[in-house]
Amino acid sequence: MGVSYWVLESTPGRLIRFPIAPDGSAGEREILAELSGAVPDGIALTTDGSAVIACYRLDMILRWRADLDLQVLAHDPEGKALACVFYGPQLDRIAVPNGGM
Repeated sequence: MGVSYWVLESTPGRLIRFPIAPDGSAGEREILAELSGAVPDGIALTTDGSAVIACYRLDMILRWRADLDLQVLAHDPEGKALACVFYGPQLDRIAVPNGGM
């Protein structure tokens, strides 16, 4: 796929991609993943084609990749310790501070 625009919807939780044509127009939306029951809140795209998704609720970090679908990287079911921030000059690092313990 060439240039695309990625959208992370919080309600309902969805990961969406729009292809961008050479003239700059957006193509048809493609729903990549339904994130039922989660409230996604941040996204970072990686060099291997993954999307790393931070969720406000259910307090988890997900990874989506076309050939692997959706995977849970970290989960805090009690909502006490897990939060994450993407940082660095290219937002290529993830910090997971312990905010509740």
